[in-house]
Amino acid sequence: MKRLMMVLMLTLLALVGCKQSNPMTELLNYKGSYIGDNAAVGHIIERLPAHEYLDGFELQTSQEPYGITINYKNFDEATIELEDGSTSKVSLNEILQSNSMMILSLVKNAEIVSFNIENQETITFDRATLSKTYGNTLDSISEDLSSLQNFIKSYAHK
Repeated sequence: MKRLMMVLMLTLLALVGCKQSNPMTELLNYKGSYIGDNAAVGHIIERLPAHEYLDGFELQTSQEPYGITINYKNFDEATIELEDGSTSKVSLNEILQSNSMMILSLVKNAEIVSFNIENQETITFDRATLSKTYGNTLDSISEDLSSLQNFIKSYAHK
């Protein structure tokens, strides 16, 4: 009987472990992170759209306002996979703005997100300007899984 229970448990664990999750929904695991947590910020960036173009990042933690600079190889658009398995192509500008909003929603003390795109000017977004433009949207993006999915869908289907 013990052997049968053990086989059933291992089978169940294997099946549960095989379920694939969407990297973007895994972002919620890092909600409440701080700019000084290099590993958490790295995990966030690695799960954002256009992560395949990532060419490193730097944290600015020596003085406020704290910030993140993300370096990308050159690209014009990126493909986003939605929770239902469908995909959508999103322009560079939409990706950068949306990525900055998700980062600012997840990383409590981040105030500035800058993007260095290979052979282009640096593009910067700050919490104050985005909050003024979009209101409470920044706080609500990562409120729960449904909020995050709705935010992703909102810019993926423009």
